[in-house]
Amino acid sequence: MNVWNVEQLLDSFVECAALARRIKEDPHTLLKDDRTPVSDADKVIEEHLTGRFGKEHVLGEETFQNVSREPLLDTLFHGKIWIVDPIDGTANFVNRRSLWGISIAYAENGVIREGGVFTPELGELMFSDNGRTFFAATEKYPSPDTLKKAIRPLEHPRRKFDGSSCINFSQLMTRSGVFKGTHPVISIGSCVCSGIDLALGRDAVYMTNAKLWDLAGVLPCLRNLSFVSVNRSGSDLFSCRISPDFYRLEPDSPKPFALRESNWIGSSREAVETIMPLCLL
Repeated sequence: MNVWNVEQLLDSFVECAALARRIKEDPHTLLKDDRTPVSDADKVIEEHLTGRFGKEHVLGEETFQNVSREPLLDTLFHGKIWIVDPIDGTANFVNRRSLWGISIAYAENGVIREGGVFTPELGELMFSDNGRTFFAATEKYPSPDTLKKAIRPLEHPRRKFDGSSCINFSQLMTRSGVFKGTHPVISIGSCVCSGIDLALGRDAVYMTNAKLWDLAGVLPCLRNLSFVSVNRSGSDLFSCRISPDFYRLEPDSPKPFALRESNWIGSSREAVETIMPLCLL
């Protein structure tokens, strides 16, 4: 697949889910240098996607370490590339929770054009296509035909922001930060699940410090729904531009391709501008 094609995207998601399902009952897990887990499912699925898209056109957490840096960045900024996260929410996956997903995004000339995410055990799919966002809710581990029949256009949830609105925090904020507000809070540990929850109005704001491949699949979907993103520098993550201003692209970074600073993504500017000053990290 060398261009964005929804039918082939759905096939890829279902294929990856089948691989993950076979591994999940007894995954082999290692800790990376940043003390986050990686499983054999991450590696197997990323290898599968690399075979589908071509090694020279894939950016993912497993593959970027095994390719030459300069050609990779040249393709990222001046060519076409698929940005993948084979298991987003690995800690949930290896501990046999359902809050994990698969993320696939398509970028051209340094801009994320389209993206899609799929949570196999929750049966939820969200993807962008030509300026619109679509969603499907099915049973767990659905077939491509089941997914296709359930797809419908998605609109902004239009949920009022008030004191009962839920705030979703990153793992970093949960471990090291302080929230001075009184809103109910949650930490899911998956950008895929968090993006879907935002789009459906389950959460009002998501604070994230994620890496490019964690976020890439959800950004075009939320952008099309007119969600808002802010950080303390005032830049807008929904430009979907892959820039050193947003991400740590330098070769010696301890967190390669991670966001340079925390970002707050929300259903309205009121929501993100209310919550951001209450977060200390």
